[in-house]
Parts: sequence; C-alpha cells; structure tokens
Amino acid sequence: VDMSRALAALRKRGLLAGLTHEHASSVLDAAVKKHQDGSSQKAVGVYCGFDPTASSLHVGNLVTVMALRHFQLAGIKPILLVGGATGMIGDPSMRSDERVMLTAEEVDANSRNLVNSLKNVLDFDCPKVGAEVANNMSWHGKISVVDWMRECGAYARVNAMLARDSVKRRLDADAGLSFLEFSYQLFQAYDFLHLHRHHNVVVQVGGSDQWGNIVAGCDLVRKAVGGEVYGVTVPLLTTANGEKFGKSAGNAVWLDSSKTSVYDFYQYFIRTDDADVATLLKTFTLLDVDEIDAIVADHAARPEDRRAQQILAGQACRGCSRDHRGHPVQRYTRNRAWVHCVEHLKWMVVAEGRRLIKAGGVYVNNVRVDSDAAVIDASQIVQGRAVLVRVGKRNYHVIHVTDA
Repeated sequence: VDMSRALAALRKRGLLAGLTHEHASSVLDAAVKKHQDGSSQKAVGVYCGFDPTASSLHVGNLVTVMALRHFQLAGIKPILLVGGATGMIGDPSMRSDERVMLTAEEVDANSRNLVNSLKNVLDFDCPKVGAEVANNMSWHGKISVVDWMRECGAYARVNAMLARDSVKRRLDADAGLSFLEFSYQLFQAYDFLHLHRHHNVVVQVGGSDQWGNIVAGCDLVRKAVGGEVYGVTVPLLTTANGEKFGKSAGNAVWLDSSKTSVYDFYQYFIRTDDADVATLLKTFTLLDVDEIDAIVADHAARPEDRRAQQILAGQACRGCSRDHRGHPVQRYTRNRAWVHCVEHLKWMVVAEGRRLIKAGGVYVNNVRVDSDAAVIDASQIVQGRAVLVRVGKRNYHVIHVTDA
C-alpha cells in the first residue's frame, strides 16, 4: 500500500482538486516503505484542520476527512487538527466580512463537539497509523510573540501574502481586512511547520478554498527546515444543479445530532437526486468504485426502489456515529415514504390541496387520496405516532401525532 494508490483512489473518486507537487507520490512512497519495513520508527503523517467557529461541522466538511481516511488506508497517519487558536482569529478565505470573534469558552465547547462528531470516520485504534487529534492552541498558546515573529515572520513575504485571492477580495471591499485576519495564513503555515517537526507530517489536506494557505505552509516548512512537504486539495462538493452540498432548504445539515436529528440526517441522503448519488457514494463511503458502479447500474434499472440512496444514507449515518438501525426512519423509508418536514405543508392552501388531490398527486401512507373529503383515521397512524404524506413525486412529509 502506498501514496500512489492513495492519490489514485482520490482521483478515481473525484476527490483530488489540486496537488502542490506532482512528484509527491514517489517521495512519500519511499518514506512510507521505510516505516513499514521498520527502518523508520516514525509514521509519515497527513493532516487537515478545522476551526471550531461553529458548534458543529456540517456534512460538507466530511469531504476532507474522507480524504484523510484514504491516506490512512495507504499507511499514512492522519492528524485531525482542531484550531483552538486559529478559531479565535478567523480565516478570511471565502468571506466578504470579518467573522464575529468567539470567546475562549465557546471555542473550547465547539472543539469538543467537533472531535466527537468525527470519531467514527477515522480509525483511532489502527496499529502504527492510528488517527490522532491535536489542538494548535497547545503550541500557539505557549510561544511568545517575539519568538513566533522570528520563526515565522522572518520567512514570510508581504507581497506573496497580499497576492492571495482571499486577501485581495477583502482589500477591494469597503470593509477592508484587519491585521488579525491578515495574519491568519501565517498561523496556519506555522501549524504545518510544528506538525512536520513533531509528528513527521508531510501532507496537508484542505478544501480548494484553502490552496493559498496550504502553499504558504509548504513554503514555510521548506524555508525554515528544508522539509519536503506537500499539499492536497479536495473539491468543493456541489449537486448536479450547482447547489452547494450540505444545505437543505437553506439550512446546513449538521453532524451534531442535537442540531440535525438522525431522522433528518438520514432523509437528507435518501432524498439525493439520481444524478448525484454516484458522486456521493464515491465521496462518503469506502465501497470499492466497481461496487459503486454496480449499485448505480442496479439503481438505474429499478430507480423506484431507491437502493443506491438507501445504501448511501446507511453508510453516511454509520460513518458519522448516527445509529439509524432499528430507528423508525429506516422502517418508514422501506415503505417508500421518503419524508421531508412538516413545515413545508404550511404553504398548501385549501384550493391547492383540492387541486392536487383531484389530480391524484396526494398519498397517505403510500395510498393515493381519491377525495378531498377523506379523513385520516386511527388505522392510518403508523405505530400510533406518525402519518406519512407524499405530495407529487418528490415532496415527502411526516405528520407527528401526539394524541391519537
């Protein structure tokens, strides 16, 4: 198992957007081999970082973590870096305004939630290359400003920093850019230097919007210690319609079950369009690509069974510590009641409801409603708790019954 295979897997799955140096494979293959045959005691490492700027990550954040998992399967040790320090600064990338500064207590709480939500995605018990968690506050919080400037600032070139797209966009805007956010790229670069020194990390993985920060880190490591390090970016995941993945009706689909229930999480994936299901299976599962192709082909033959979506939803739940097995959500789905949310029923005025019923477009528990005078009785309440409603081909709803 080697680096070449890890990069090949990412390419085959459409998860490789950029690579800082094309010769990275051969250099890293040699380093991994040394560790595997015992001539090197320290495992080669790869990392990605997340700033705890929110109380939970969303499903779009999983793309980089899945890339880490593929590196781990190739014998490279993954480090999950929590930005306890950088989260208090704020990354200006993809931002048109300055982030609201969080308190130390908020950052600490968010950091704990972040780690808990990803504990099942990576293998923390794998011999030799088990995943580890690091928090950059443990080094940024100890180094003095003078020492940090001598070690990091001495190698940074202001013209290169100003040339970053994220910086130029903010400088062109009326709000401008604070020195706090301008310095962010140096803090992230120093993370790479620290992890290279102390954890033998040679690869940083990030979203395509992180390209500039990753390149800055590679440059710092090479200038400061002459290290051979590389950067890999994964694409921003969008649907076939061009919508940003991880959003549902304008709201993020969170990994924290207190913000997005297992029911809504499972249903988000169940409702995946046929045009997107192959991409998401390659992104969020470890199934072999040939097996995924077979699943998609089988789905194309019987799309009404939604088998590909059910496999995707099940795999996504397991990977994110969402135990959906035995949950009513799975039984509802098997009965072809792919549910959205009851709030969407509010827009249905009486006249529109009558029109839809007359056109044969309303179903209760998968049975067509033939009359606008029909009444739901107790026998139609599933397990005494819910009634399943479908409007048209794709709009699914669940009505929760509190007193039947």
